[in-house]
Amino acid sequence: NSGKPFFAYAAYTAPHWPLQAPAEYRDRYRGVYDVGYDVIRDARIARQKQLGLIPANFKAAEPIATQNAPQKYGKWNELSTEQKALEARRMEIYAGMVENLDANIGRVIQYLKRNNLYDNTLIFFVSDNGAEGFIRGNYGAESGFDNSVANVGTSSSYHYVGPRWAEVSAAPFHLWKDTAGEGATTAPAIVKLPYQTKAQSTHHGFASVLDVFPTVLDYANIAVPQGQYKGRQVNTPSGYSWKPLLENKAQAIRPVNFSFADELHGSKYARQGDWKIALQGKAELGTGNWELYNLKNDRGETQNLAQSNPAKLQELVDVYNKYTQQNGVKEYNPQ
Repeated sequence: NSGKPFFAYAAYTAPHWPLQAPAEYRDRYRGVYDVGYDVIRDARIARQKQLGLIPANFKAAEPIATQNAPQKYGKWNELSTEQKALEARRMEIYAGMVENLDANIGRVIQYLKRNNLYDNTLIFFVSDNGAEGFIRGNYGAESGFDNSVANVGTSSSYHYVGPRWAEVSAAPFHLWKDTAGEGATTAPAIVKLPYQTKAQSTHHGFASVLDVFPTVLDYANIAVPQGQYKGRQVNTPSGYSWKPLLENKAQAIRPVNFSFADELHGSKYARQGDWKIALQGKAELGTGNWELYNLKNDRGETQNLAQSNPAKLQELVDVYNKYTQQNGVKEYNPQ
């Protein structure tokens, strides 16, 4: 009640692993996922096309092959009845966690409305990465937990969604968190502007979490620090404000031929306009070399153009190398 502007940051744990949900949310999706990965994934892609979220001719990423690591990436029809039951139950709990997250965000929104703060508030809802698909440890066999099907989702269980459900969550994109695929870095972002009275069209261009900070400052009429702040040296933020785009004063956030690069745990990628190179940190998830894609024509990353366009590949490699030099990036060593 100070009457002063406020900034609030709510970082929810749900639906991060371990998969645990309040009792009232554990059984709301019983049986929904019994049909398996492919049926759910295909239905979601079809629904996205119907809603216009992706073009009708969008070619979705292919599920990864199993031959390199069959024990990790078994297909639905390769699982035993017991394995299917456990996989389906994990996703039921995950869905319950998502609904619980939604309900708690609703509590924040309702509080703002009750206190006449909603209209004048800029709200971001942004996920921090793509679907979680990694297998840690023995994938549900950690000691000290009851990981039976009947106990999934309780505080005494410890489960992950796993790679195949991550492919479902990332659909129509390729791979999941901690990789260099579009499914790793593509995430939902919803914005509500101050005094916004109607929905705006979806923006499909490139945006980065690096942009959130300069966007918030822009709306608060605060200049982005350039090299120093209050007498100390800082890295000048490299993001772009979304304000011109959000207010329909610009068509894009970045220049047409922008450059961008990133890396994590041995997975690395670089973009320049519509072109992208990617190198997967785990050998079974890629070719072991830089791959090249044209995202304008192939956002699902189904056609590797590295061999047919070596000049463009080298251009992008140069973009990545420049990024590592500017940011002091060292080669990842899992040891």
